Amino acid sequence: MSSPNQITPPPQGPKRASKQLFYFLGAGVLASTFLLLGTNPDQSAYATYAAEQLPKHLKETNCDELEGNLSLAGIVKLPTKDACKSVINGADSVGRGVIQFFINQSTERKNLRIFSIYTTEAFGRKVTTLGIGQKFWTFQ
Repeated sequence: MSSPNQITPPPQGPKRASKQLFYFLGAGVLASTFLLLGTNPDQSAYATYAAEQLPKHLKETNCDELEGNLSLAGIVKLPTKDACKSVINGADSVGRGVIQFFINQSTERKNLRIFSIYTTEAFGRKVTTLGIGQKFWTFQ
């Protein structure tokens, strides 16, 4: 039994516990948001990623079946089938810079602060990629 001069804390009921849980979860969501704000990949990181992925995907395509011309920055037009073969054969470090330039010209980025959505149209395909936390996930 307590003495009359001793103060006893009030009992912790379910309301107080749920309030603490709410604050804890809120702090976690806030911290995660700030972390994602700092790790949203930029256009340059996407171009590097896509320059590695594009030749792999094009190897699954029969380049000879592609028709039309591919425009690079509205300046140079190449037959699509020839550009396809060049991308596959030029995937080394020298050709990668050209591929990155091409990807930058044919990609639209929607920057949603904590993540970005990249839409690239090339070689008759439209590819959507989610960039979040310095990682990329591509959806076709």
